[in-house]
Amino acid sequence: SLSSAFRARGSPLELVEVGDAGELRRPGCVEEELPGERFAVTCSRAGVEIAAAPSAGDGRGVAGGPAPRVDWAQDRDDLQVAFFDDRLSESLKHAIRVQFAARRLTISLHGQALADIELHGRIRPDESTWSLGEGELQVTLAKWDGASWPALARDAPGGTPASSPGTGLVGV
Repeated sequence: SLSSAFRARGSPLELVEVGDAGELRRPGCVEEELPGERFAVTCSRAGVEIAAAPSAGDGRGVAGGPAPRVDWAQDRDDLQVAFFDDRLSESLKHAIRVQFAARRLTISLHGQALADIELHGRIRPDESTWSLGEGELQVTLAKWDGASWPALARDAPGGTPASSPGTGLVGV
């Protein structure tokens, strides 16, 4: 079993702490002392791949191309987020991965980051959904509560497109 592999004598496996934002923390590290390391874990039938997560501000989109255009709107219960990129198509549904966490939305295509957004508020991952069309990925984020979000991304600076509903680029 996996748990016995961690306990086996001489095992290279190590338990780690992953914070709310999905950041790897060194044991005993105080958050303000040393920032965590972001990483992406991809599980498939072929195995598990662990790689450094792309920087949220590196400006890359699908397959290293430009970041997608993003529109978003909200009502009391949900946020509707649309990612527009000409390279997206319904035929790629098997190659896209959308991951929902309480405070993060991560999207990749063919293993390349499309978006990695630390969300402004908390969502219900199990109730959030996505659909893929020609040139567009639609994501519905189920809000944890009915509060209005002033921005989609937690660290969106005031006055940027990500700071209010509408069209813009989200740091990917």
